[in-house]
Amino acid sequence: LDDINPVFVHTPVCVSLSVSDDAVHNQKPKPANNASALVLGRSFTVNISNSGTHRNIKGYQTRDYTKYIKDREIRFGFDTYLGNDRSGIYLKAGTWHSLKSLGISNSESGITFYTPSWVDEGLYDVEIRNIAYNDTVMNTENRANLNHNNTVAETSVKVEVSGRVYDFAITDIDDIS
Repeated sequence: LDDINPVFVHTPVCVSLSVSDDAVHNQKPKPANNASALVLGRSFTVNISNSGTHRNIKGYQTRDYTKYIKDREIRFGFDTYLGNDRSGIYLKAGTWHSLKSLGISNSESGITFYTPSWVDEGLYDVEIRNIAYNDTVMNTENRANLNHNNTVAETSVKVEVSGRVYDFAITDIDDIS
């Protein structure tokens, strides 16, 4: 039996992430660079891709790796809701949420979330990780699990949450000088 070649299984996963930019409703005088604008009381879309460039060997390279994903998890630096408003499922800040447990298939790419008005303005991370079917240890790697010891691909993007003023009217002035 010493002359039998060992078999090694490496389940590839890739991930990329983008968040819709509500710049048209962002009233900040100096919006953050390289961050999508999210506005309190408005919905936004998270786009997740399971496609990417993996190892440059037969059967890997650049393609869609959805069929190798056990689950995808998302974490927000702020409280949010799944859906267009507060009637959706509440997702607590700083907690990994299984998209499969939320009823979202691994192949769904555009997911809508809602920013409640109590979130503090500021810069936050939105994080995503794709977990391979054979994962047991949650060893992660950025964008693709190129190292055979890693079974999770993860990435994140910056967002800037801000409020807005609308229907503003001045009705009285004490000092007219």
